[in-house]
Amino acid sequence: MVAILSEAKYATSTGCKMRYSGLTDTLRKKRIPFCEIFDACPPDADVVFVLSGSMEWTAGTIRQLNINGHIPIVICDQIHSLKGCIYSSVCSNINASMKNLLDTLRTQGKQRLALYAFNPNSVSDIGKADALKSWDEGDFRYMDLFPNDGNLQDCYASFIKEGRDYDAVICANNYSAISLVKHLKSEDPKRLDSLTVICCNDSPVSEYYKNDILTMDINHESYGRAAVYIYEALQKHRYLSTLTTRITWDFGNTATEPSKAFSFDFNSNKDTFYEDETVKDMLVVDEYLSSADSTDRTIISELLEGLSTDLIADRCFLSESAVKYRIKRLVQTTGAADKAHLLRVVAEYTNDN
Repeated sequence: MVAILSEAKYATSTGCKMRYSGLTDTLRKKRIPFCEIFDACPPDADVVFVLSGSMEWTAGTIRQLNINGHIPIVICDQIHSLKGCIYSSVCSNINASMKNLLDTLRTQGKQRLALYAFNPNSVSDIGKADALKSWDEGDFRYMDLFPNDGNLQDCYASFIKEGRDYDAVICANNYSAISLVKHLKSEDPKRLDSLTVICCNDSPVSEYYKNDILTMDINHESYGRAAVYIYEALQKHRYLSTLTTRITWDFGNTATEPSKAFSFDFNSNKDTFYEDETVKDMLVVDEYLSSADSTDRTIISELLEGLSTDLIADRCFLSESAVKYRIKRLVQTTGAADKAHLLRVVAEYTNDN
């Protein structure tokens, strides 16, 4: 039996869900039994897979696992050398990926860069910013950083206030890229025409902005598959202590069994990115695009056109109660506040491109 532990806030992101899916799909194919854990670790777990997004939470969790006899396999974007921690890891080759990104911008003649909405509490974002700065060999006139402390509106206001004539903006993720594009379309569309907007991950809602945003493919599912490969290698070769592998983005363990179960004492997470209302709305849309079938989408589309549920039922060959049930289920599944909220955000993020 293996256990899977996900950082609570990070678990809501599309990237984490895709990595989790790659992990669990591979475990099922190989018939390796697994369980998901939240606040306690069972005594019979061979290893704990940890999916994480923030440095502080990751370090604290690894230390607790180590104390109780586990050497975890951490799946994340980037993890620095953590003192006092023993772990295997699957992480992004951010250094090489950012070099490839800057090489591409150099060939396009881009010289005035903005690093937009980088989260100072994110392991991934810290790694991206550090790598981008380290690969600047003087070819760029400037490379300004605009941090996001949980409010994309403030981040955009800082970006506009700076007043620079940027020719490329590297966004920390797809949500910040979409937010930037929507602001510029509304307030300064001509500026957007001359600006290359790049994001370092994607999600279902990104498809609606593919003409405005250049996206790097993270290959999220590969992280989970690589984690299982590490697990099997450590089980087969007991002389190995830990392994680390890195996944490059496309542009174009010998675990000692604990003697008893134990509970986690998680550090307080200062990451406020997912508390931003704009991000919350896009998470709702992503969940809708991921979970809704063709009938669900027809119902939502016709509701947006102003049709009544009885007329929609006739068109879809369903009872009116079945239509209402589907709407209720979508609201619950997506995490929308209510039907009106779901309709508003779907219309806002999928119908204007």
